[in-house]
Amino acid sequence: MSDEDIKSLWRHQPEPEQVVTLEQIRQQAEALHRRHIRENWYGQLSCSAVMLVFGVFTFLPSRDMMRLGAALVVLGSAVILYRLRRRASIGTPPEDAIAGPYLEYMKAELSRQRDALRAVLLWYVAPVTPGLVLLVRGMANDSGLAFPWQLALLFMVPFLVVIWMHFAKARRLQRRIDELQTWTQ
Repeated sequence: MSDEDIKSLWRHQPEPEQVVTLEQIRQQAEALHRRHIRENWYGQLSCSAVMLVFGVFTFLPSRDMMRLGAALVVLGSAVILYRLRRRASIGTPPEDAIAGPYLEYMKAELSRQRDALRAVLLWYVAPVTPGLVLLVRGMANDSGLAFPWQLALLFMVPFLVVIWMHFAKARRLQRRIDELQTWTQ
């Protein structure tokens, strides 16, 4: 064998397989659990803040259409809060001392979170949209404008950002699920 043959063999040798320990898997499962609890807490807090702000707005002297719109936003936020607890809550990690249950837990929870993120238009945006449309329309009536596009954009831009963020996170979760799938093969 020549030096070039040896160098070529060395360059083309297979990569060593990544070894993942049970402790690393357990730590990742617990980190997943803590992260989702924190994210859900922030979501519940923001829904509560929206309900408080728009709830106050329902009692301010204004047009009936605006008050009805604000009330529908409160109702829609309550629906979001319920669905957030139901769809995006997370189970507790298993107590088993073997890797299989931890991996299955992580794959199942990540899949559930991914599916909830992909359905963001149905459970997050749709419940508050009718109320916001009425609210903006009521403001247009008060100001004498045909439609206050600046105000509508004030609501639409954050929705678009939220939708984009949820879809981007769903893609990241899918990559993580695919990575976990390679660990079990």
